[in-house]
Amino acid sequence: MKAFTRDTAGRKLEKRDFFLVFNQAWDHGITVENAQGGFRGSGLVPWNPKALPPHAYTPSRTTERDLSAASAINQSAVLQTNGVTVQQMGVYVML
Repeated sequence: MKAFTRDTAGRKLEKRDFFLVFNQAWDHGITVENAQGGFRGSGLVPWNPKALPPHAYTPSRTTERDLSAASAINQSAVLQTNGVTVQQMGVYVML
């Protein structure tokens, strides 16, 4: 990306330039060593069940939020828009 920015005088990366930058990053980053390191770091190969700390398995805060507001949204409702009535049964309806 540095070379692209330097060679194009800081021009914004556009769709047509994306793969020019992406391919260089891919070629540099996708290596056997990186793949093996991923398996080793996760404890898959060689098997190491202690590779990840116990806190990595704790639920995130979003799973612990109050769902009462969400369940209220999922209740049956009747919507009226431009004279059209839509019955909503636990499904989000885009009008």
